[in-house]
Amino acid sequence: MTVESESPTPGPAPLSSTCPSCGAQTAYAPGTTVLRCGSCGRELAIAGPEVAVREHSYDEWQARNGAVRVAAIGAQVLRCSGCGASTETVDLAGTCQFCGGALVTVEQPEGLVAPEAVVPFHVDRRGAQEAFGSWVRSRRFAPAP
Repeated sequence: MTVESESPTPGPAPLSSTCPSCGAQTAYAPGTTVLRCGSCGRELAIAGPEVAVREHSYDEWQARNGAVRVAAIGAQVLRCSGCGASTETVDLAGTCQFCGGALVTVEQPEGLVAPEAVVPFHVDRRGAQEAFGSWVRSRRFAPAP
C-alpha cells in the first residue's frame, strides 16, 4: 500500500444531482454507471475518473490538524437546494422531506474531511441479497433465511 502526501490533484467536476429534464433529484443506481432521476427516469452517465484516486496518510493529516476532533461533529443546519427548507441534524447530508431535493450543509463543520472521490457499488440490491443468501446457506449453524 502506497501512501502519498502530495496535495490532491483536482479530479473531474462534480456531477449535478438535479435532472436536466425535469429538475428532480437524481440518485446513483447501484450496479450501473449512471445517475437516475426518480421522477422521469432519465439516466445521466457517470464518466470514469481520469485521475487515479490516491490514499493519503491519516497520521500526516492529524499532525497538521491535531486540534480538530473529527468524531466530535455535532448538530448542524442543512438547507434544501430545491425548496430552501432547513433542518438541524447530526447528518452531513440528506434528502428533503418536502420536495425530495438534496439537503446540504450551510457551513462546513470543523473537522470535516471532504472526499476526493466516491467508489460506487458494483452490486445491486438483488445481487447482494442473492450473495448473502448463498453465504448463509453455506454455513452449517446459520439460521435458515
